[in-house]
Amino acid sequence: MSELTVVEKALQNLNAANEETRKNSIENRLDFFYDNFKSIIEDELKLQFVAKNYTNMKKMIDDSINLVEYIANETAVLYAKEPIRKLTSDSKRWDDLQKTMQQNIILDKVNKITYICNECGLIVQPRNGGIELDLITPNMLSIIQEKDDPTKIFGFIYEINLSDTVENDLTEQVPYKRDFYKRHFVYYDVEGNHFKFDENNKIIENETNPENINPYQDKDKNFILPLVIFHKNYNENSIWDETSGNKLFSATKQIGVIATLFNYYLKNSSHKQPVITGNIDVQIPDDQILDVLSVLKITGENANIDLLDFQGNLDEFFQQIQHKIELCLNQEGLALDDFTKSGSPESGYKLQLKKEPLKKKVDEQKPFFRIYENELFEKIRIVNNAMYNEKINDAIEFSIDYAEYEVQIDPEETRKDRSWNLQHNMTNPLKLIMEDNPDIKTEAEAEKVYNENKKINDKLNINVNLDQLNKNIDTKINQIGGKPNAVPGKKNQIPKDKTNIKP
Repeated sequence: MSELTVVEKALQNLNAANEETRKNSIENRLDFFYDNFKSIIEDELKLQFVAKNYTNMKKMIDDSINLVEYIANETAVLYAKEPIRKLTSDSKRWDDLQKTMQQNIILDKVNKITYICNECGLIVQPRNGGIELDLITPNMLSIIQEKDDPTKIFGFIYEINLSDTVENDLTEQVPYKRDFYKRHFVYYDVEGNHFKFDENNKIIENETNPENINPYQDKDKNFILPLVIFHKNYNENSIWDETSGNKLFSATKQIGVIATLFNYYLKNSSHKQPVITGNIDVQIPDDQILDVLSVLKITGENANIDLLDFQGNLDEFFQQIQHKIELCLNQEGLALDDFTKSGSPESGYKLQLKKEPLKKKVDEQKPFFRIYENELFEKIRIVNNAMYNEKINDAIEFSIDYAEYEVQIDPEETRKDRSWNLQHNMTNPLKLIMEDNPDIKTEAEAEKVYNENKKINDKLNINVNLDQLNKNIDTKINQIGGKPNAVPGKKNQIPKDKTNIKP
């Protein structure tokens, strides 16, 4: 069997029409995520309005309300705080790889694209003496499924676009689009095949791998694919989830259409519509509806001009836009006042209740990403051990802890809670130190920090000054007859709670 036949065989396992439809859908989602969806709104206007209205309205397209981008940035936050990755034993090679892999930065982007596109891929690449992770969006990746189990991958093909080469100056191209001038494809499968081919299905010769063999095997000598696919949901009968989240994109698109219509009405309601009556022949400027300064002159017997007021209620129209935004946000565990950055300050407890749906959304992502991080570690180890002399021991096991989603609470509330807990022996200073510094793992370490801080405070007379302040407060209370609750409106009042007095 020739190598070209291998390429053709791989491509025959893909439904070209279905793949093109799926990839176009993903590109539309990415257009929203990258804030490049003006053309999508324009296409929708063309579908919903007659040609003349569409021509006028497309000049005022409003793509300022991007719920997709906002929701992804607010909800896909697993890597907003760096997770803690642990190994069961030390590995110098793993530590060295971590310094250059930029894992958290890349996975933060993966988290967001997975939330938007339902899937996202990472290719584990040996490069520059280390391991690099190449993010592959689903529109650049094709999966060949196992015939007997559609949830398993037999092979995959991904596109490489040479958009950053000197001979292909494609600076005006959108980086995730597939219509570049020059590109090639990379193929892997579990039978041990690995090669590159061009748009004409011709094998690209590789001097470092002339046999076109997949170099990666597990400890049982099974060929493995250097790919990890992150899923937003559990897919019981397929690799790709092509429908989840459609309502978010549909809502964002329709909000853009309605906002455009609102802009159109708002501009045209700023003046009254001229209406000409009478049996006359008159020429009216084509742009009269857009330009109230154009002179309108008519002649003829019984000629008359009336003015027609705009009948629409713009306030109600705008409220409908807000209502649609609110419904969409609520479905994603968010609130309208978070989006508009409005509202009054809220207590920490109220915020926690308000953010509970969002916290649930964030927590739902953790089991999936914990599985994929484990898979990623295994494939980094296999690729590294196959390509480099410095190894990661096969006996080492990996685990990851994600930070809890936290609500920003007023520091004064935190201080009161801590004071209460200390007063009632529900905690101690060592535990509070450990809460403030997650790197401190034991009370012995916390006690060391406590003693060091106390030593410095004693040296600087911090505690003495605080004691003296309290004595001064007591002295002032005694000077006014030991009555801290002075009459309102009088001078030299002492607050009832003397502990609120600050130096």
